Amino acid sequence: MQKILDEILEANRTSAPFSLSNELKKEIIGVSEFSVPDLTCSVLAGTKFSEFQNELSEANQFFPLISPKDSTIGGLVAGNFRGFYQKKYGSFRDNILGLKFITGSGKVAKAGGKVVKNVAGYETIKLLIGSYGTLAILTEITLRTYAKPQTESLLIFENSELSEILKVANFCRNEFLPCDTLEITNEDSFKLYCGFSGMTEEVQNFVEILKDKFSKDLIEEIGKSLNKRKMLSELTDKFYTDNFAFKIITSVTNSKKMLGRISESFRLDFLTGTFLVISENINYEKFVSLKKEFKYNLKKSRFSNELLLPRNKSTPEQNLILNLKQKFDPNGILNPTSIL
Repeated sequence: MQKILDEILEANRTSAPFSLSNELKKEIIGVSEFSVPDLTCSVLAGTKFSEFQNELSEANQFFPLISPKDSTIGGLVAGNFRGFYQKKYGSFRDNILGLKFITGSGKVAKAGGKVVKNVAGYETIKLLIGSYGTLAILTEITLRTYAKPQTESLLIFENSELSEILKVANFCRNEFLPCDTLEITNEDSFKLYCGFSGMTEEVQNFVEILKDKFSKDLIEEIGKSLNKRKMLSELTDKFYTDNFAFKIITSVTNSKKMLGRISESFRLDFLTGTFLVISENINYEKFVSLKKEFKYNLKKSRFSNELLLPRNKSTPEQNLILNLKQKFDPNGILNPTSIL
């Protein structure tokens, strides 16, 4: 970590942008502490998520997330990545207990701790999650882990009519079925991915309810944890490509109204109202128009990570963000082309 600190201090001295190179990432790879009985794990930020998950698996534990291929823990936290399992287990904001980081000014700091009851510095943790490296370089993350569920299952429904797929999705929500996954895609036709995890008898009961009621649209049942996660991993990689355009975060009610208005390929988390939209030729004007109508939060491109705030006039939100940037990174060396 000393090499990273030295590079940040040098960037401040020369007013040059700082970039966390692959060579520097080698300084922050590995699991630093894993308390199996306490269900907590401290992992260095440059560690690949897949390697972290393998470490947990050896202790019959897991972290409830399906990540894009080759993602690092630090990158996922910095981007506040949201994936499958979020509705049941929560997002990073719910599962991060502590962070260690280096600010843009070269200050080594930490927030939170290594136990669930420790809440010191919690607001700083929430600030850095999703900050895309504009405020600090994350070096270590302490996460809450979970015992592997007894059973997992994934049901895939397909129909050319969106209304038929919505019947299944609405039933799951209205009947409060404890889905860990409820995603709609519009590939060649509309598909619904409905997943469960937990005690074997409970999972089988919910699966049978859906199979009995919507058998005509059921095209596949995946009943093993590894097979389920492989399927969801393939779906995740498909939507996190170079063509990934933007993320739309809105309410479930608004998301249902918007479904018929989006012709581009999308993936909708029906439990949280989050769209991922991909296309080689995006009509941004259409989505800006929809933004005004549905009042959603639009994040344009996971690579430019812009929050679309008004640029032509000052707003309280912009002033707050710029003040935070000044406190953490006074010389603007971290991700200098973006504000969040």
